Amino acid sequence: MTRGERLVLLALRPERVMGTCSTLLGALPAAREAEGRRALQRAEEVLRRVEALMSVHLERSELSLLNRAPAGAFVPLSAETLAVLHAARDACEASRGAFDATCRPLLELWRRAGRENRLPGPEERASARAASNWRALELLPGGARKALDTVQVDLGGIAKGHAVDRALEALIEARLPGGLVEVGGKLRCFGIRPGRGRWQAALQDPAG
Repeated sequence: MTRGERLVLLALRPERVMGTCSTLLGALPAAREAEGRRALQRAEEVLRRVEALMSVHLERSELSLLNRAPAGAFVPLSAETLAVLHAARDACEASRGAFDATCRPLLELWRRAGRENRLPGPEERASARAASNWRALELLPGGARKALDTVQVDLGGIAKGHAVDRALEALIEARLPGGLVEVGGKLRCFGIRPGRGRWQAALQDPAG
């Protein structure tokens, strides 16, 4: 980029990535527009790769295969999925259990109870919580093994952030002067925005 070059802002809004809305923005000189569009497409591919690996809503994702696996079976996992699982386990330990990706049986219980227009009882909650925990999930080189059939993981609280990080790296590697990636409210940006200097992020007032 040379001094005085006019920057343009390119936008790509992939549909239904990880079950939510997403936005990819790239700032670059007008002469590099075709290159910028390719960079945004590569960033979208990164988002969809993470979804294909870690979505519990895709039957053939690595996470779905792990959740369906019987106790004792070794489930091969990519280095990327394993890295996010390790990060989720570390977050559970650091938060003293407040963030726990092994809580999927409990999530399913609350969803089922919501459809039935009721609150789950204490025995139901205790049973769902006992069905899955980190002590019953062993992370190994190249994969993982469950000690209980009922162990299930949901990376919804961390996979989007991971996808945003990796997609942003794709834009940075394309040597764009600026860019932004947002997936379901998870957002990161770098560089400059054409005509406005720094990027600005606004938070909606929850009261209004």
